[in-house]
Amino acid sequence: MRVVVANMYVHNRKISQAVGVLERLRPDLLLACEAPDFHDDLARVGTVHGKPEGSRGARECVVVTSGNVMVEKSQTIQLTEHVGGPSGHPQYWQDRWATLVWCTVDGDRVLAVSWHGNAAIKRRRSPGAVQYAAGMRKLTDIVEREAELGWAPVVGGDANYAPPKVGKPWRWSPNRLFGDMGLVVRAHRIDQLVTDPLRHVVVGFDTLADPPGADHDWIVADLRPVRPIPLMTRVERAQKHLTVAGESLSKAAALLEDAGNRPAVQPKGRELAHIATRVAEIADQLPER
Repeated sequence: MRVVVANMYVHNRKISQAVGVLERLRPDLLLACEAPDFHDDLARVGTVHGKPEGSRGARECVVVTSGNVMVEKSQTIQLTEHVGGPSGHPQYWQDRWATLVWCTVDGDRVLAVSWHGNAAIKRRRSPGAVQYAAGMRKLTDIVEREAELGWAPVVGGDANYAPPKVGKPWRWSPNRLFGDMGLVVRAHRIDQLVTDPLRHVVVGFDTLADPPGADHDWIVADLRPVRPIPLMTRVERAQKHLTVAGESLSKAAALLEDAGNRPAVQPKGRELAHIATRVAEIADQLPER
C-alpha cells in the first residue's frame, strides 16, 4: 500500500503540475492538507473524501483513495476553533479539521486520517496552543477507539510541530500522544506519518523535495500489512516439531543401542551430544499445553 502525505500549499499556482506528480506516484491513499480549492484537481488522482463546502479549514484536509480501495464511510471533524483578535497569531490559529476514511486496502482494514495542526504554538499557554492540545486529544481518542475495533491507523498531515532534539516531546504533541498509544511517528520536518507497527511494516519511507508549487516536501511511504499466523498453521507447526522430536529420539535410542555393542563409542558420543542439543532446542519451541 502506497501512502503519500502532501501539503498542497493553499496558494499553489502550479496545481496541475503538482497533481501530475501525484498521478505518477499512484498512491493508494493520499493524505492531503491545504487543499480547500483543489478537490476537483485531486479527483484526477482518485476519489476525494472531505467537505466540499464550509470554511477554508473545513475544506482543506482530504483523503483521496485509489480504485482498489473499498471505502466504508468517511467523516470530517473539527479539531480547533478559529482564534481572532489582534494579539498572537490569529492568521495561523484558524479552525482546523481532520478527514477520516474507514476503508479496506488489499483486505486490510484501515482508518486513513488527514489533518493539519495550528502553527505558532511555541508558547504552550497561548490560545492557539490550547486549541491544538484539545484538538489532539479529540483526534487521538478517536484513533485509539477505532484501533481497538480493528481499524489500522494510517494518519498523515502537517503537524506544525517538531519535537526537541533534547528532552521529551510536548505533552499534547502528536509525537507524545500517538507514541503513548504504541504508534510510530515518522516525520520529515513538521510533516508526519503515523502507523501501528503491529499492523503495518514500513518497507519504504522517502521524501519528494520541492513538489510543484508547494512549500513543503511530500512524504512517500510503502506499507505492508502484518498478517497474523492462522491458528491451524500454528497447530500444524507444533505437530511438525513433535514429529521431528520423535524422529530424533528414535535415532538417539538406536545410536545408544549401537554404542552399547561397540567398543569405540567416541564418534557416536559426539553425535549423541549433537542430537541431545537439537532435541532440547525443539522442546523449547513446543507449545505449552
